[in-house]
Parts: sequence; C-alpha cells; structure tokens
Amino acid sequence: MQTANQFFRDNVNGYSSGAGLPQHSSNQSLSEASKQLEKHIDGDGNYQDLARLLNASSNAYTAGISGVGENDYASVSALPGLQNVPNFANVRRVPLPVELVEQFNRILFNQKLVVDIDAPVRTLTKILDLQYNCLMGLFPEIKRAWLSIDSDIFVWNYEDGSDVAYFDGLSEYIMCVGLVKPKPGKTNAIFARYHNLYIKFDYISLNRIGIKFSEMCFNIGIFQDHIKFLLCLATAVDVVLLGVSFSEATRETAGFPYKEMHLQPEPLFVLPLDQQTEITSIRGTRNGRIFMTSKSCHLYEIEYRDKAGWFTHQCRIINHSSSYLYGISGVYNVFLKIVNIFSAEDSMQQIAIDESRNILYTLSKESTIQVYDLGSNGKSINHIATLSRSTILSQASRSARYIDTGNFAPVVYIASIEKQESLDVQLLAVTKSGVRLYFVVTHSFSDRPSHFRLVHIRMPPGCTPSVPAMQRPNNINLAYYNHGLTLMASSSTDDTDILWFTNPDVFPFMKLLKESQCTTAINGHIWAIDETKDFDQPVYPNLKIVKSDPPAIVSQHAKPLRQLVILGAQGAYLLDSFRPSELLRCILLKCGRVDQEAVQTYFSMDTINAVASCLVLACSNRPSDQHVGKLASQAFFCYSDEPRFEFPTNLPTTSAQPGNSNRPGEPIVQPPFQQSPQTNVNQISSPSGLDGSYLSLDRRSKPVDPVRSVPSVNSVQPAQSSTADGVPIMKFSLKHDGVYLYLSRILRPVWNSSLTTEIVGAMIKMESQFSSDELSWLCEQVASLKAFIEEHKQLFPVLHAEGSNFLSPSLHHHMLNVVKSQAGARPDPAAPNQQLIQSQLQQRYKADAIATEKRSFENLTSLLTKCMECFSLWSIVCKHNFSMVMNNLSKEIRDVMLKTKFKDLVLGDGKMTNALIAALIDMYLLDNASTDSITDQLRVKCPSLYSSDDATCSKAYEMLHKAKISTDMKESEMAYRSSLQLFRQVTKHIDVAQVCRRYKEVFFFEGVIELALTAAKADDVKEYALNFYKNGDPPNDNIGREAYTKRSDYYKCIVDSLDYLMNAAASDASRSPLGSVSAKRVSTEVDTLTVNEAEAMMEKVLSHSFASGDELIHVTLYDWLIANSLYDRLLEVSSVYLETYLKRATNSQSSNLVAMDLLWKYYEKNNKYQSAALILSKLAERTSTDITLQKRVEYLSRAIISAKSASFPGASGNDGDFLHELEEKLEVARIQSKIHDALVLLQQEKGHLQEYTEALRDLNAGIFDISTLFKEFATTFDLAECKLAILYTAGHNDVNLIENVWKDIIDYEINRSSKLSEGGKMSTIFNRLAEIGALYVHSEQYFPLLYILTLLEKRSCELSWDPRVTYETLLRLDIPRRTTLAAYNLLFRARDPFWQAVKKPLHLFLVIHYLITSSIEANDVAPADMRDFCIFALSCVDSYLVELESMSLSSIAEVNEDVEIHIIPTNIFYLQKKIKTQSSFVTIFSIWNITMGTSLLSTPWAISKAGLLAGIISIIGMNILMLFTCCLIVRSVRHCVEPSKINDFSEVCREFLGQWGSHMQQPINTSMNVMAAQSVFNKAYPGLICPAMSNNNSLAAPTITTDQDHLFNRIWDKTNTVPLFAVFIFLPLSCLRSPTFFIKFNSLGTIVSIYMLGFVIWKSIGWGIHWQTAGASLAEAGFPSLTGMISLAFFTHNGILSVLRCQKHPENNERDLIIAYVCSCITYVTIGLAFYLCFPLPKDKCIEPIFLDNFPTDDILSFLGRFGLMMQIITTFPLLLYIMRAQGMLMIFGTLYP
Repeated sequence: MQTANQFFRDNVNGYSSGAGLPQHSSNQSLSEASKQLEKHIDGDGNYQDLARLLNASSNAYTAGISGVGENDYASVSALPGLQNVPNFANVRRVPLPVELVEQFNRILFNQKLVVDIDAPVRTLTKILDLQYNCLMGLFPEIKRAWLSIDSDIFVWNYEDGSDVAYFDGLSEYIMCVGLVKPKPGKTNAIFARYHNLYIKFDYISLNRIGIKFSEMCFNIGIFQDHIKFLLCLATAVDVVLLGVSFSEATRETAGFPYKEMHLQPEPLFVLPLDQQTEITSIRGTRNGRIFMTSKSCHLYEIEYRDKAGWFTHQCRIINHSSSYLYGISGVYNVFLKIVNIFSAEDSMQQIAIDESRNILYTLSKESTIQVYDLGSNGKSINHIATLSRSTILSQASRSARYIDTGNFAPVVYIASIEKQESLDVQLLAVTKSGVRLYFVVTHSFSDRPSHFRLVHIRMPPGCTPSVPAMQRPNNINLAYYNHGLTLMASSSTDDTDILWFTNPDVFPFMKLLKESQCTTAINGHIWAIDETKDFDQPVYPNLKIVKSDPPAIVSQHAKPLRQLVILGAQGAYLLDSFRPSELLRCILLKCGRVDQEAVQTYFSMDTINAVASCLVLACSNRPSDQHVGKLASQAFFCYSDEPRFEFPTNLPTTSAQPGNSNRPGEPIVQPPFQQSPQTNVNQISSPSGLDGSYLSLDRRSKPVDPVRSVPSVNSVQPAQSSTADGVPIMKFSLKHDGVYLYLSRILRPVWNSSLTTEIVGAMIKMESQFSSDELSWLCEQVASLKAFIEEHKQLFPVLHAEGSNFLSPSLHHHMLNVVKSQAGARPDPAAPNQQLIQSQLQQRYKADAIATEKRSFENLTSLLTKCMECFSLWSIVCKHNFSMVMNNLSKEIRDVMLKTKFKDLVLGDGKMTNALIAALIDMYLLDNASTDSITDQLRVKCPSLYSSDDATCSKAYEMLHKAKISTDMKESEMAYRSSLQLFRQVTKHIDVAQVCRRYKEVFFFEGVIELALTAAKADDVKEYALNFYKNGDPPNDNIGREAYTKRSDYYKCIVDSLDYLMNAAASDASRSPLGSVSAKRVSTEVDTLTVNEAEAMMEKVLSHSFASGDELIHVTLYDWLIANSLYDRLLEVSSVYLETYLKRATNSQSSNLVAMDLLWKYYEKNNKYQSAALILSKLAERTSTDITLQKRVEYLSRAIISAKSASFPGASGNDGDFLHELEEKLEVARIQSKIHDALVLLQQEKGHLQEYTEALRDLNAGIFDISTLFKEFATTFDLAECKLAILYTAGHNDVNLIENVWKDIIDYEINRSSKLSEGGKMSTIFNRLAEIGALYVHSEQYFPLLYILTLLEKRSCELSWDPRVTYETLLRLDIPRRTTLAAYNLLFRARDPFWQAVKKPLHLFLVIHYLITSSIEANDVAPADMRDFCIFALSCVDSYLVELESMSLSSIAEVNEDVEIHIIPTNIFYLQKKIKTQSSFVTIFSIWNITMGTSLLSTPWAISKAGLLAGIISIIGMNILMLFTCCLIVRSVRHCVEPSKINDFSEVCREFLGQWGSHMQQPINTSMNVMAAQSVFNKAYPGLICPAMSNNNSLAAPTITTDQDHLFNRIWDKTNTVPLFAVFIFLPLSCLRSPTFFIKFNSLGTIVSIYMLGFVIWKSIGWGIHWQTAGASLAEAGFPSLTGMISLAFFTHNGILSVLRCQKHPENNERDLIIAYVCSCITYVTIGLAFYLCFPLPKDKCIEPIFLDNFPTDDILSFLGRFGLMMQIITTFPLLLYIMRAQGMLMIFGTLYP
C-alpha cells in the first residue's frame, strides 16, 4: 500500500541520526540507567522455587522434612514493637442475610420451638437437631455464599449480605452443590458470509469499509449468552443443572460484573442417578467440564453438547471409574474395592483440579488420593496413579522415623499447586494434625503425570521442642491452600473453631521456606474457607510461565490484598492478609511517627525491601493513602543512608555496616541498626527549606539513629568485591537503590517481554501483548514515581562544585597508604601528613559519591521520561486499530517489531518509535482525516519522541496526502508545492533522500530538484565542496572531502529520480500511486507512465537541473549521463561547464577513451569539424594496444565524415589527399580486422604460440597495407579465407587462384574437424562452408559453384559422408533447387572417372534421388518454383532411367561396394512416381468403392436368406475380420528389410516365406481377382423376377409388363453385348503405367455408393417399418452363404499395397484403411437393414438378389441406380485389371512394368 506518508513507513533512519525526532535523553544515560534497572530485575529474579524452598527432589529415596526448626515459623507479633499489630490487615464480619434468618425462624415456628432472633448460631443448631439436611458453601467466583435446607437452596452476596436468590423447585434433599462455568461456544460460520470479501480485500480494506474482524465471527455457545454459570444441584435421585444469569453491569457496577444474580426457574438438564449413588463433590474446569465424585468411590463427568447425536444424548453422565477395569490401574482399583468390602466404608470427598497442567486429583474419606490426566488440551481423561493411606504412611514414616505416624493421616484436604507457584511440586495434602504433605506426579521434562510420590513433609507450627504440644494444631477438619497461603480450621470446642494461618510473604528471598503464623478464634463452626477473586484489582501484565511467580513483595504494588472468606453460622468473615507494604501501612498508622521501635523493627527485617515498600505507599494515588503516604515518605528518607565509596581492604571491622546484606536473596542475621560511634542523632540536621514540614523530624528524642552516616576511615567496611588496582567501589544510597528497585518491579512484566505477537488464522496479523489499560496503569505508576522524585528533589543528592572529578592517581595512592597504616602496615615515608590527607580524601570521596549518585538519578529521570512516553505511545497505538497500524509498517520494520522488547523500544535509537508514529499518522491519512488531533496528542504525551519539527514534517506529509485525494489539478499542485516549502524549512531535520523518494513516487521531480539543491546549499554555505573539486581533490582537505561527500548524497536524490525515469522509459510499466503533477490530470487511480511521458519527464529533470548555477550538480549529472551511456544527451547540454569537464577528464586520465570520444563528438556537434577530425585521426593512428582494431575502423569512418565536412589542410598537404588516405586506411583496416579474427581462431585451436601472440599484438598496434597483410599474415599463417577476402576486396580475378583458395578452405575445414565424430564433423564443416559461401554466393567469379560441388561430392565419397549433406548446404545458401539440380545434372553428364575409381558409380544417382525427393516433400517452395522444378526433374529422371537401362548392371556391381544394383532402377522409378501422388481422401474413397462393387445390391437378398440378426452380425463380423487381416498386411511391410522397396503383396510373401511363398501367392491372388471381377459382372444383372410381383402386391400401383422387345433390351444385353462393351472400354485403360490414375479414377465410384445409400433410405422412409410381413425372421439356416459373399466383397488383400503405395503420406495408411472399411460396413448395414425392415412384401420370396429388380423399369430413381451401377463397374474394373496385370508382370518379369 502506497500512501503519502511513505517516508514514515519505509525508513525512519533520518530521525534516529538526529535529523528528525530529537532525543532529549542521550542513549548513554539511558543505557547506564538500564544497567542499574536490570541489576535489580535480576536480583528480584533470584528467588527460590517452592521445590527449592522445601529442598524437595523427586529423585530422592526419602522425602524431606521441615517445620521442626526454630526458624521455620515466626510470628510478626513476636518482634519488638509489633506486639499490637493485628494478624490480618482487615477483618470484617458480614452476618447472614435477614431473609435467611427469617427463613430459619419460620422453620422453628412451624415446629413450635422458641425463636432466638439474636442468636443465629443457636437457631441453626436447632434446625440441625431437627434432622434437617443443611449444607453451606462458597462460590468465590461470583462472591456468593450458599445454604441448602433440604430441597431448597439460598444464595447471597457474602460481602454485604444482599442479593438473596433461592430455588425451591426440587422435591428431593440436596446432597451436593457446585457452581461451574459453561462450555465456551464455537466460532460461528458467519465468517463465511464475508469469506469472499475477506479474501478479495486485505484486513485494512475491511476496516476501512466498516467491517471488523471481531464482527465477522462470533461464538455460539450451548446455552444462551446470558447464562454465565451453571448451578449443579445433586440429590439422591438426580442431578439438576440450573442456569445462572446476572443483570447487565451499570456504571456503578462496572468493576464487578456479577452484581445481581438470577436463577433460572426451569432446569436446563435433569440427569437421573443410579440407585445408591450419592454425589459428594462437584467441581468444574475452565473449559466447562463438570466432574463429580460419589460415596461409591466413582468419578463421574457430566457431558453436554448443543444438540443430541445419532447415538448420544444431549446431556449424560459418564462414569470414568468403570473404564479402568482394563489395565494395571484398573486392577488396582478393583483390589481396593475388594479391600473396602472387608474394611471401613470409603467414599470420595474432594476434587482438586490443576488448571495450569490439566490434572485432576480426588481424595477419599480413607485418605486415598487418585491422579487423573485430563490431557494437554484438557479434553480427555486417563487414570494415572493411586496412593492409598497405607502407602502415604509408609512413605512418610520412612522419612520421619521419629515422628508419630498418626500425624500423617487421615488426609482431610488436598490442593493442587499450579505452575505459577512451582514447576516441580504439584500437590499439597493436609492431614488432620495439620501436617502438609507435598507430592510430585510429573517428571521435570514433561507436564503430563506419570507417577505419584511424596517429596516433602511440612510439620505444622508448634512442632519445635521449645513449644508446648497444646500450641500446635490438631483435629483439623477444614483447610485451604493457594499460592503459599494456608488456612486450617480446627475444632477446639463446640462454640469456637481455631483458624491457623501461615503465609511466606513476610519472608521473601529465603533459601529455605520460612512462614509467618498466627491463630484466630472464630465463633461457631466453620463451614467453608475460600479466597475472593477481586474484580477491582488494577490491570497488571502477566509474564509467561518460565519460572514460578516471584514473592508477593515483588508485585505488591500491583496486586490487591488477598481476601479470605470464612463461612460459618455467624455469617461470613472477610480477612485481608498482610503484604509487606500493608504491614508497613499498619505500623505507620498505629505509630504515627517514623522513629518508633515498630518502624525500626520493620526496616531491620529487610532494609532495601522496606525502602521499596515505602515507595509503594508514598506513590499511591488513592485518596485514603495521603496520610500514610506522607509517613512513608518520611521513613523513606529517614532510614536511608548516603552514597559512599568503599575501599578494597580486608581489614576487620568492629561494627556492621547497614545495608551490606540487606539486598534481595540475603536473609537478615541480626538487626543492622547499630549506632556508629562517630554518629549522633543531633548531628543530622533537617535539609534546608524543610523546617516546619512533615519531613522535619525531632530526632533528638530518638534513642537509635536510623540514618547511616558516611563512614570514616576508621570504620571502613569490607567491600563486596574488590579490584586488582585498589580502585574504590561506589556504594549507592538506599534511597537510590530503593527507587531503582521499585521502578524495576513496576517495569518487570514488560521490560524483557516482546511487545507484539503474530496470530495465525484466516490471515496473519499482529496483536499487542499488552492492552491499553495495562499500559495506562504502568504509565501511571511510573508517573507517580517520577512525581515523587520531583516533589522531593531537594532531598536527593545535590552536586557540589568541588566534587565534579574523581581523585588523581597520586592522591589515591596516598589514601591507600593511610589505609595500610591503620591496618598495621608500614606506611610510606614519602607520604604527607595522614590526618590531612584523610580529611581531604573524605571530603573528596563524599563529593564524588554524591556526584555519581546525582548523575545516576539524572539518568533515572531520563529513563522514567522515556518509559512514560513509550507507554503513552504504545497505549495510543493500542487504542487505535492495532493490526492496521502494524500493517502500515514496512515488512522489515514488522519483522523487527515482532522481536522488539519494551527495553529495546526505550533504549533504541528511535527507529521503532518513529515507525510507530509514522504508522499512526499514516492511518489518519488513509482515512482522509486531519492529523492535527493525533499530532497534538503525541506532542503532549510524547514530547521527546515527537517535536514541533516533527509536526511540520507531518503537516508536509498531510499536504502530500491532500494532493493525492484532490481531483483538482491546481489544488493538487498547490498542495505539492506547499509541502515542498515546508520541507525546505526543515532540511536539517528530515531525511532528504526519503522525502525526495516520496516526490519521485508522485512524479513531482521539480520538488526533488529544489529540495536536494536547497539542502546541499544549506549544508555547504562556504562552498568547501566546490573548492575541493576545482583543486583536484587534494588528499589533505578533509573538510572539503566531507562537504563534497554530503553534497553528493543530496545530488544522489536527483540521480535516483533520473534512474527511475530511465527504467520507466525502458520498461514502459512505471506506476505511480498518487498520480503526476506533470500529467494532464491528477487521479486517485493508478497511473501508468508511458515511455514518452518518462522520457519527457527525464528531459525536464535534466533541463531544470542544468538550469541551476551549481557547478557540482552539472558535474554529477555529466557523470550520470556517461555512466548510463547517454552520450547524445550529454552532448546536447549547452553549458560552459561541459567542455571544461571533458578536457579535465581527458587530461586527468589519458586512457579515458570515453571522454575523448565525447570530446570529438562535442566538437563535431558544435561545428568544430577540424578539431573533431584531427582527434579521430589521431585516435585511429595511435600506436597502442589500448584501442582495438575494430575501434580504429570506426574512428577512420568518422574521420572521413568529418574530413568531408571541413576544409583544412591535412597530413598529406591538401584536403583530397588526406581524405583519400583515410579511405584507403579504412579498407585496409577492415581486411586487417578479418585477419585478426582468423588468427584468434587459430590461436584457440593450436594454443597460444608466440608467433600468434605477436601477430595479434602487431595487428592491434597499427594499420598495415594490403600487400603486407596478404604476404606477412594471410600467406604466412595460411589463412585461405582471408586470402579469398583480400582477392575479393582487391578485385583480383584469377580463376585458378580462386579455385585453389576454395580447395584450401575446404581441406582446412576438413582437417580442423578431424577429431570430431562423423556427425559432428559433417555438421561443423558444412556449417562453416555455408557461412563463407554466403559472402560470395552472389558473385560467380568468387563462388565457382560447379567446382565447389564437384570437390564436395568427391570428398563426400572419399570420407563416406551422408550423400545429402552437400546439396543441403547449397540450399542453405539460397541457391535455387533447380539450379542445384542443374549443377548435379552437369556433374552427372561429365562422366568423371573418379566415381568408377572409388567404386561408387551410382553415387550421383543416389544424391539426385535424395535431392528430388526432398524437394518434392518440401513445404517452403513456392508453387511456381515447385512446378518448374518438377518439370525439369521429370525430364532428368526420364534420362536417368534410359541411362540406367543402357548401363551394364553386372559390370557396375563388380565395382560397387555399398549399393545393391538391382534396386537403383526401382529407386529412380519411384522417384518418378513420387512426383505425382494421391491424397488420403482419394485412398479412402478408392478402397471404399472397391469393397462396395455390386455386392451392395445383393445385401437385402442375402439378409433375407440369413435372417436379420444373423445377417447384420455376419456383415459386421466379416468386416472386422477382413479389416484386421488387411491391417496385418499393411503392418508387415514395416518389418521388411527395406520397406520402401516393397511394391506388392507377393514381395511381402517373398520376404517372410521365401521365393516359393511368392510363387504360391501369385496364382491365388490372380484367381481371386478373376472371381471378384466375375462376381461384380455376373451379379450385376442376374435377370431374376419375383413371383409375387404378378399378384399385384407391390407397394406402388401394379406395373404391367409385356413380352415386346424394346430397342434398349436388344442393345443392352447382359450376356452378349455388355461384356463386349466392357472389353473395348477396359482394355486400353489397363495398359496405363501409373497406378495413381486407376486409384483416383476408382474413387469416383464412391459417388454411386452414396447415391444407392440415399436411394434406399428415401424408399424406406416412404414405405415405413414392415417387420411383421411374411418371411421376416431373425436367423436362417443358410446364413453362411452371406459370409462368403461378404468376404469376397471385403477382400482387398492382394491389391491393398498397390493402392497404398502411391499414398502421399504413408504414415496414414492404417488410419485411411480403417476409415474406408468402417464406411463400407456402415453402407452395407444401412442398406441391408433399411431395405429389409421396410420392404412391404413377403421378405422370403419377393426380395430379388439385385434389389433394383424389385422396382419397375420406368422408375426414375431405379433407372439412375442402374446407370450408376454401370459407372461403378467402369471405375472398379480398371483397377482390378491393373492389379492382375502388375502381379502377373511381377511374377513373370520380376518388375511391375517391364
């Protein structure tokens, strides 16, 4: 897609180099800040996975154990000053809803019991005592609690007790309740509705026409859209599925979508249960699967679909336990069931599902745990393993031998551990005594479960020896676990339950698991424990699961408090767990000051994280956090230290330096807050300007100074790392590290994450990894941190003037001496006073440390700004159509964007941000919208990424787009020129090359020229580049060279435009996406730039550029014209710079022939012929090998022209002599060039001999006279071809010399090709001779045809070449065929004794035979020429036959070696025959007529004797049989030794059967021919009459016949006169020699057959079908007589070769034969069938052998039929007689015509 904003999409390098979007923060500062940031990100990443915290290993033989050490558990309230800190951040009790209490009272009232309104616990207890079935539970997904009493269920919002819903439509007691999500819907095929449109247009086009991809497909669920959840109610007899819907969210309830709940009055499904099946638990998965367990230890699943299938119901219950009877696990289950029969009753109690791994666990009452694999996609189920109670006890006791095994059973609760918490531990089990058991079910290399092992035992709090047994949990009946947080409810009394709470969040980055623990008493019995899903939590991007989630302290700023729900008889207890920041909040609010013991204790736990927690509170934007934010800000600065340098020394210290081990991953050994001996609280004064503010503290009352001072030399601490040279290490302050740490935790989800992902679907598109809400939230967090820094900037390091540089090496050396002296080492005696040095060093190091930290904070500020702007930019992109914006990027940028991380966007050189901004603006331009709104938004939110200069550029591009969409030519041109003026204002801030490329694409080349020239002039105001050029490129002028290079880059824009136009003129297919300003119209359609338009524009660009006074652009364009060989255009330039340029080029490079050529052309164009001729003459006479001989010829030709155009004294003294001298040199040069080429060829053949090399060098070095060329080159190197050329050029007519030269040429070519194969030799020789002959063929003197022909034919005989190659070569020279034949005829008449000598006297006969044959078959000869050739050829052939008859064949045979003499006459004879041939049409009709004869007239009679069916079958069968045998005869010719010599069938018999076979065949064939002739004649007029005709039963009126003899009957007597007539007619015809006449004449008889066919069909139509007449039958006993007659009719075998031998295309013989027989068969069947079926009289008596006799003599049609029959006899008999004659002659004389 091409748009006006192409620059932004194609290339954004201009801005990255500072020529566009300015970067206010340098890359170096951002890089340094990012290093600090990534250091803290890496530090936060060094946390331990749960498996490592537990030290659990799946490969260990025994499980690990923990919880028995003193440091495994800790209570926050036990720390100093934290005794009054509550166990939870917030505790709130929500009583049962009033409606529910009223329901309780109603039940008691009905039972006539006392109602206690104020004691719901006692009320519920009374209801239970009445044996009501009462259950309670939680639905945390929708913040609901539920209570079932018998068959009624009540659901309410446990946060405020509102929205009570109930369902009372059941008749049975509710045994179990579950809330599950329905299955997600499938994508509807409404996409097909837009499918064709979707394929036709791209994604952007769809969005532009208003169709979004999300609108093109939607989900069709199994239930209606308002059904959000399914409520599963299990009774003793069935399972009911109810639909749960909610009211639409309003503005007030937008954060929580499940505000008002509605239970559907009618069940969606009711599934009956088997008897004695009691459901104990129900659990659903995210993809809508519903699992249930029963007391019978079975696992069920409710399967439902949108509609029922052929063999399945729409909803059914599947028992997954029943399918496990096969396999090892099934056998184990059976074994367990057998054991349970003899033991206590067991039942499944709980289901736990690991959604991250798709694993399902079940827990039974007897502590049996089973594992099921739901498949990687969560759509299957397979039982994997079972762990019984005894196995658990066995594995646990093996690891904990000294602990009572009763602590490990029974198991009361199981919970899955998802990937986000641990990758290696998958299951947690809680026993009744509070012991937590950790299991693994997968291997480290796979997520699929394969085994089941206990890997760790975690003892409950209070198991250390120092803790009494009564302070540990026992009788645990309910538990909850999620992401490290554990709740266990133990029943201590009937009225109170104890809630045990453990949480590792307070102790992050530990090497081993350490948890905080506390207990809380809950009034009444606890029914359910769960965790609320907070819908109001801020958007926080999630990282891909590569490692388990970090500790809560890392994400505490982003995630809400974890709210626990405890459901009991008193109602719901909502408990908010502590996070480190919430604990600090509670401490600050309770203390009210930051110098209290509790605050100090909190900071002593983990100082750096405490500082980061202060920032969480201080940067909070919630109104309720304003007060605590001020306290947190005070603590942040109060408990921070100052930056310092630590020296590399191993000296021991007496005091621990705070902060050394207070980094992530380093547990605290002891509180670090110890007052330094040199530090006093009173010495720390408030910062200037803060007196009276909340940050001004009264530190005099503090017993311990929490602020760490800069250490003196006496208290230098050991460095964390040291260097070899003793350079001090910079230690930043805690506030510095805290700020970086907090920022790293904000950016952690996105910093190393890819910004985009590629979605592959119907089409590939890019999507953002982060939503606009997520980015906005991140931007707010970064902005809050930046605002905090700016608000308290006076408390951050201030750079002092004296602390700008680091210490000198000498001073540093003295400082090391001081340190050594304090360590007891001998000091350097040359060192100055140590105390003075120490004081100076302390001051200097302190200043340097502050300066370093200040620079780091400045870098941080730049990083914060850049992050905010990148977040804002990406958020803006996400708020638009993200895929469309990405599609506006170029392919290269999109590929880079897929790999770009957020840190790359922040730390990059600006290419990506510039590309995004460009794509955004481009999208507005595509929609024809103004860019003012988006540019204003970008300037406000991204000021460093998008400046005012950028706005100018955007406005310029908007003008380009306006020009594109404008239909007014004037308005469009004005817009282009306006954009040009804008771009000329910011040439230093744009990529001129890209802008010019944009102008080039719209054919606004005027803008390209002006912008490039303006930029070049603005960049080189002092003309350094021009001076550099004029001074001859001096090597020391670096400034001039740089300026010249820059100007050349600008000029390249113009050169690129010229290249584009030149390519357009060459290809005639240049396309402009926006139209052309220079065109006659401006269109939004794609315009095609024709050759003429491209040439006109190129000329305009050149003219405009040459009009400039910039000499360097002239030089650049001159170079371009020369480089593109546009010499003519260069010479058309009228400029004062051109001659200077050409002279400079020729002078600077003497070998620059192009410049010299252009120079003489320039002189010639400007009418300076004298100068031009002199230069040309000098070039041609130049004694040098730089100029080739061919070039010298060209120079001489041009010099002659120039000499003729000018009048000046030449080298010979006058104009005529000089011109004559040039012309002679030109002739010599041309001959010399031919000799040069011949020598090059010899050199290639014989190798690079010195004589050849020297000769070639001499030929290129100068021009010789013609005599020298003939003697020293042509004769010396025996160049026969060159000799001929010299003789031809000189006009030397020496016949003998010319013939000798031709002989040398032929012999040379023969010798040169001696190493080739025979085929390659002939091809090479005659191709070469054809090339040479083509030059002289039109000159009889230099091309003696007869001599050359004689010589070639003799060589052909000597070398046994193909006899055809000679005349074929002559024909290639366009010598007429008649001329060639005449030459051969003369050669034949010469009777050269050479042919007898080489024993090939008939060689010329063969050559002439091939020549005439090929000429006759040639298709490229004009008809007149062919006719002339045939006449001449016939006369020659006749003479050749006479010559052959006069020759003694026996004497010739004695000397001939290769040719059989007896076939020579035959070849000549057939040569004569080939001149006249027959076509396939004649052949088909001839065979068709032969097979017809008069048997056609007897077909109806024969069918009447054989029967209809038998007759038709006989005709078709005999036709196929005779055709097959006839085809065999035709094919047999191919297998003969010489197929072309076969003339008759007798010769085929002689070939295969020998001489006796030929003699046997001759009389048989002759007799068959005689029988055929007699059959034709005798059956023609048999003279039979049907007896039924006398009974007047004819179809027509009866015909009266008399005995009167007519004159016709006396003359035309069938027996007496007709044979005599035939003798006089046929005898002369049979004496003709050529068979072609008989065949063509015979084909005329087919007309009679066609007439007879039409005659019968016409009569049959008139009669109609008469099948039921007398005598009709399907078969008769006499049908064999028909086969005999038909076989005789179809018999053409003996003469078929005679008919086909004159075929023009013999390859079609079989095809023509088949067509003729098929036509014959159709004729026979049609006439016989039609006549027989339609004949109206009795068929067995009245059908005459000649069906014409069934018609009266006065019938016109029948009379014409009889006449036609006579014509058929006349055409057929001569051919039969010819066949008889030919076979007889061949048998007697051995030839067809003696």
